[in-house]
Amino acid sequence: MARENNAVECRCVARRPIITAFREDVPSLAEVAGMFRGTFSLGRGSEAQEVDASLVSGNFFRLLGVQPARINS
Repeated sequence: MARENNAVECRCVARRPIITAFREDVPSLAEVAGMFRGTFSLGRGSEAQEVDASLVSGNFFRLLGVQPARINS
């Protein structure tokens, strides 16, 4: 995901080294963020459940111009 001229666009699927290279080597991009979607175990032992979730880079929500939702348990 990259932002160029205030437009956010999903460009490709890339691993961390590629995202880091974009950040460091492509000055025309104001920001580059990363996201990984997967299935994860939530809980322990027989109580564990599989959940679909996304891991995102620290600047992901800022790049989109939104605040992440807070979920209180």
